[in-house]
Amino acid sequence: MSVYDEIELHGLRDAAAIPDIADAATLSAIAELVVRSLTVDLDEAGLGPVARSIGWSVVNLLHRQVEKAERRGYEQAQAIKQLLAEQDGSEVKDLALQEAIERQRRDSEIVDALAVMREAAAEAFAAATGEVWLPHHGTRTGPGLTAAIIDGRARLKALAERAAQVMNPPGPRIIVTGCVKQTDAAPIFDTLDRVHARHPDMVLLHKGSGGVERIAGLWARLRGVPSIVLRPDWALGRQAPFKANDDLLAHDPRPIGLVVFGGEGVAANLAQKAHRKGVRVMTVVEPAARAVAAAGARSAA
Repeated sequence: MSVYDEIELHGLRDAAAIPDIADAATLSAIAELVVRSLTVDLDEAGLGPVARSIGWSVVNLLHRQVEKAERRGYEQAQAIKQLLAEQDGSEVKDLALQEAIERQRRDSEIVDALAVMREAAAEAFAAATGEVWLPHHGTRTGPGLTAAIIDGRARLKALAERAAQVMNPPGPRIIVTGCVKQTDAAPIFDTLDRVHARHPDMVLLHKGSGGVERIAGLWARLRGVPSIVLRPDWALGRQAPFKANDDLLAHDPRPIGLVVFGGEGVAANLAQKAHRKGVRVMTVVEPAARAVAAAGARSAA
């Protein structure tokens, strides 16, 4: 039985008995080795047709474990919230709160470790396959106020701030769009490198489409640039990508720029709407001429 099973069954009894989590470099090396073995090495062993799928599954497994650990963390946050409400200054209540905080602190470290491994695995997958990995979706400080209560409130606040930053990282937003059949990564990487040099804290926005946007997503992962994907809601039918364009431009904070690498009606529609909203448009390749006319007819969409 592992120490984590012991905690699950009997609670936190001896923090000293729990081994320390390895450093980020070690965790990254483990994840990279596994993914590389299950993509490059399997490919060389004649199992190329399944190597990519297996490599993707390894990254996805780590992703699912991160999600599971995060859900457990939020549940623990609710438990801490309840324990905070029940505090009466007694030693028993204070000890229960301290133990809950320690469990959450340990699980938070596990979330961080798994996230490091997931990102390293995703980078190894991208390097091996050329594709971006994406998921299929103490003492008293006052009357009745102990250090554990203060720590508990700080923990809840930190959790909320951390979740908000993951969902909406800080930095100027740059939208990327273009041809869904694009396969040449060089002009996209070169252009985005120049944009990144001007805005080193940029956040990439796109709809998660193929071609240009898939390559841009790979660039963001390899460069360590945060990216936000606002996928079309296909329940809206043919208007879905045009509505997604509106969502990109309505993102908060407001995007400061749009980079266009060709494309057809949807890309032209986004460029026109960006112009009207005062968002700077950088056109590397003009959208197809016939699509511009079509987009004009849909500009009210």
